Amino acid sequence: MCADDPENMEQPNPDRIPTPVLPSQTRSAWFTNWPLVWFGVSYYSLAALWGVHSSIAAEDSLAELILRIALVLCLALWAVADASRRQKPIPRSQQFWFLLLAGILVPIYVIATRGWKGAGWIVLHILGWFAVATLAMHVTGFIYFGDRWWQVFE
Repeated sequence: MCADDPENMEQPNPDRIPTPVLPSQTRSAWFTNWPLVWFGVSYYSLAALWGVHSSIAAEDSLAELILRIALVLCLALWAVADASRRQKPIPRSQQFWFLLLAGILVPIYVIATRGWKGAGWIVLHILGWFAVATLAMHVTGFIYFGDRWWQVFE
């Protein structure tokens, strides 16, 4: 018996009307990229919150610790979700290290999975982080302190 034998192949039913696939039933690329979308939203929201916190809080506080932990969680969870989306999941025994050393391991992961193009993405997102945080800091500082905010920079 050969797998290519026409006698062993299932024949389509000629009486059955094929059901068309509606556009609402197809998965768009936007929905398949949910981990990437949530990473972008949370990553840049944390940048804005960090900038707001930097303009108002004068000293280290519990809020800064919470922001740091949230950033680590954001990076680590994105790496784990991205790896499973690429069908090469990070073993559970190694996921702890991504939480502990996210600032080092996530960029290494991005470069390892995307090559030098990944290094460009890292630089782009770091610059974007600083741009959003700086803008949020200056806008919040001006709203909170008024014109006194700009006197610091003169």
